[in-house]
Amino acid sequence: MVLSLVFVVLISALFVERSQHGLTKEKLTKEVVRSTELDIEIKHVAAQRNQEGVARTELLRQLRVSKDENETLRNDLADKRKRLSIGAVCPRVPEASSAGRVEAVAATLDARAERSYLRLRELIAENEAWVGMCFKTVNAQ
Repeated sequence: MVLSLVFVVLISALFVERSQHGLTKEKLTKEVVRSTELDIEIKHVAAQRNQEGVARTELLRQLRVSKDENETLRNDLADKRKRLSIGAVCPRVPEASSAGRVEAVAATLDARAERSYLRLRELIAENEAWVGMCFKTVNAQ
């Protein structure tokens, strides 16, 4: 009777050990699978961030080019190499000169309007670049 009790205890201990080993192996397998999934996800996020970084770099380059163009225009306007003009018809005709001719003068923007025009060009360029980056980000997803 004692011998059979010892035998039952040993068999039970062996069964428990094997079932625990099976559980450990199953847990280990699950952890390896989860770890692999996390590695894949991390690589995907890193690649996405890299693409976003490339897109951001391109955006900043485009903004720099646009700002440089506006700065060049600003300098040309200040140095009188270029001038902004508006296509307008002035209702008032200037008085005739002593020779009897009317001197035609092109309508131009005043300094305040010129500054506003240049600032609007900068804002338009920035907004176009940001919207372009947003579209690239949405399309990449």
